[in-house]
Amino acid sequence: MLGTALGGRANALAVAMLLACLVLGGGGTSNPGTEILLQMILALLVLAAIWWPRRSAVGQGTANAISHIAPAIAALALVMPILQLIPLPPALWHALPGRQPEVAALALIGQAERWMPLTMTPAATFASFLAILAEVAVFLAMARIDAAGRRAVCWVIVAVATVSIVLGSLQLSMAGGLSWSLYSEANLGWVLGFQANRNAETDVLQVGVMAIAAIIAGMEQHRDHLRASTLAVLVLVMAGLALGAVLTGSRSGMALLPLTYLFVAWTLWPVIAVRLAQARWKKAISWAIILLPPAACVVLSRTEQVQHALARFGTAGEQRWDIWHDTLTAIRTVWPMGGGIGSFPVIYDAAQTLERLQPTLDTRAHNDWLEWVLEAGVPGLVVLVLTTFLVLACNIRALRAALRRGADPDYRATVIFATGTLLHIGLHGIFDYPMRSMALAALVGTAVTMLVPLRNTAHVRE
Repeated sequence: MLGTALGGRANALAVAMLLACLVLGGGGTSNPGTEILLQMILALLVLAAIWWPRRSAVGQGTANAISHIAPAIAALALVMPILQLIPLPPALWHALPGRQPEVAALALIGQAERWMPLTMTPAATFASFLAILAEVAVFLAMARIDAAGRRAVCWVIVAVATVSIVLGSLQLSMAGGLSWSLYSEANLGWVLGFQANRNAETDVLQVGVMAIAAIIAGMEQHRDHLRASTLAVLVLVMAGLALGAVLTGSRSGMALLPLTYLFVAWTLWPVIAVRLAQARWKKAISWAIILLPPAACVVLSRTEQVQHALARFGTAGEQRWDIWHDTLTAIRTVWPMGGGIGSFPVIYDAAQTLERLQPTLDTRAHNDWLEWVLEAGVPGLVVLVLTTFLVLACNIRALRAALRRGADPDYRATVIFATGTLLHIGLHGIFDYPMRSMALAALVGTAVTMLVPLRNTAHVRE
């Protein structure tokens, strides 16, 4: 099935770009080397896509016509970094909130009258612009894939998540005396896989769990019934990914795990209902479905590694509240225009109160939404509201079509998967910074494109 899905150029390009993002995009700004390598690979893939149609007439495939919504979202993603990098005359940037120390410092060397951009950290904003531009390329490539490509994307997510569990087991065991991490700056001692941050890894694994549910639902539709052995393997992989999500030690990730399984149940309910209707021991199977998950949780909670992860809930001195308090203070110093994308460490460090001073520098707000307000200000809020409106409109429209009687079960599964992915990462953004990872940003972009209507298939009658 995967080979068929990759038959079209558009599908193959999008899957290759997503694979590169999931493997190399988990380092964040603290590991710029892998991000630069990833951006170079994505640029080469874009060039290959431009060159390919001229040189190859084999395996043409049928690409999905891009909806007008996808370019609009892509344009909104690029607005803020471009706006913040435009040079402004001295009279304008001198009047911006929070720029007085910069004006005074430049005046000492006779450079106060030079033109400066809106951002207070041009180099960091330009680096962010390159990362966003790369993600926009992935997003537009994903918007071109067809129904088969969407199934292939789910397989790729599951494959990377599964391999990351194998890598994570090596990271936990420190086999050979090595950390087995791809990054110099990472949360060592936990399951990290291809990520540097345990919170990012739990997101990848839980998105993988939902992707398996979408695969099972799709395979049921295409093959009438899955063989028991295939179903058992997929369910075991799903359980392994869920256990890995716990072993990342991410408290917010563990708190979101029940939500993930609600989406799994929603995706698989038609499959479960059909299986139950055809089963002899309906009541026994129903009780098994209800009781097995909590029973498994009780058994696993007694293991040393799981207890080590659960012990993080009892950690005293949660610092997020203090960081959020000082972030709100920092927002007021640069309101309403913001400090520029990537400026958080500089602005936060200047605004941090002495009684909340930490021995280590906080480079993130541990709340993506707050950090965006600090860096982008009112213009960023306008962009965020417009983007959210477009995504919600696509989501509502897609859910209505997918849940309609007679809708394609495969389409229904991918729409629910996309909805669950966006909700999971959006909620996790309240306690962490998932959108600062190119890997997770690629997953978010992929989920959004799965909500955009397919133009070259008869999946949905609209």
